[in-house]
Amino acid sequence: MVLLQLRSTPTRVPVKSPTITLPNDVIELSIGEEVQAFNIRERRLSPGQSAWMVADHARLAITPANDCGHTVLQVVDPATGNDQRPPISLHGCYGSGPVLLRLSDGTVFLEHYTWVGAVTDPSRRTVSLGLDRYDWRAGRVIQSYPMAFPSDLVVAPDQQHVYALTASVSGVVDCGDSNCESILHDTVDLLDLRRGTIAGHFDAGSHTRFDFGAQHPMAVSADGRSLFVNESSELLVFDTQTPGPAAVVPLTSSQATRSGWQWPSMLVTAEAKELPGKSIAIDPKGRWVAVLGAPSARTPFGPPDGIWLVSTAGTPRVLAHVHAHDGFRAMASSLDGNALYLLEVGGGGWYLLVVDPQTGKDVADVLVCSSSSCDGFDGISGVSPAGQ
Repeated sequence: MVLLQLRSTPTRVPVKSPTITLPNDVIELSIGEEVQAFNIRERRLSPGQSAWMVADHARLAITPANDCGHTVLQVVDPATGNDQRPPISLHGCYGSGPVLLRLSDGTVFLEHYTWVGAVTDPSRRTVSLGLDRYDWRAGRVIQSYPMAFPSDLVVAPDQQHVYALTASVSGVVDCGDSNCESILHDTVDLLDLRRGTIAGHFDAGSHTRFDFGAQHPMAVSADGRSLFVNESSELLVFDTQTPGPAAVVPLTSSQATRSGWQWPSMLVTAEAKELPGKSIAIDPKGRWVAVLGAPSARTPFGPPDGIWLVSTAGTPRVLAHVHAHDGFRAMASSLDGNALYLLEVGGGGWYLLVVDPQTGKDVADVLVCSSSSCDGFDGISGVSPAGQ
């Protein structure tokens, strides 16, 4: 009972650390469909802007019809809302799915879907039509990739390949008279952007529909040779150059359950390699990966089982385990890879805890804003250099 009372409100103890020089980074904090930039060295929070920006002074606005017959796509001035290009109408629904991806050339990946059943029918269901690559400058779809709804997307460093995580039903749990759960099989599809085809697949294992898995669990190494998938109780490491099973790094006991599902945010820059609320962070220099572990089997809806720091130099191995406070929200690597940022809420405000990724030790605790001065954040959408 005491433990439950303690966990009801996020609590945190500020880090007492010597004065250090913080990385010269800007952490992009997401809140709904907005992003606010926080300069961690200057401790300065900038006003928010739309997460749907596709270029300076250009925001993508997506409006699907109620019957999903068509979707209007507009490029508007974020300040005035005025069209910068003629509106485009595309068949079906776009844009309200869980994942959108923006590439460095300005094109965007949009989830394409439709409804089966009448608008007034409570049993109508959504059907995925795959992913479409949309060129907003030309106002047209330039590539289409048929697949089930993706739960995560990550772009390779060469900007010519995208990894898409999808799940398909592979069976049903034998549960007697109880409510049965479907068994879902995770697959990572490799999208070849040069050819516009799905070039290959990686097998990422099975889980039940109830057990959704880690949120935004994928990352790719800076050299593009390794694909990491967080399965909550283990980290899968795929060699992207050689088809075959993944190397497995155990993270928790075999009885642990996966972390609970939360709806992802809608847009991510390819340069950042991060989605808001991501359950994995990667060192740009290839030395380590940070992975959010599962809640324990005893408290499957409780806080996550901390953050596992895994060395990726040579054979992957666990370096350290970091306790995750009840108020943990997201994590990301600094640009130099020498710090891990943890976004936390508690103690009357929102904080960025700076952790040494080689040892797991806290080195700084930075207040982003007090609870009375900001509405809070749901994730980290990217990290960029200060002064740009």
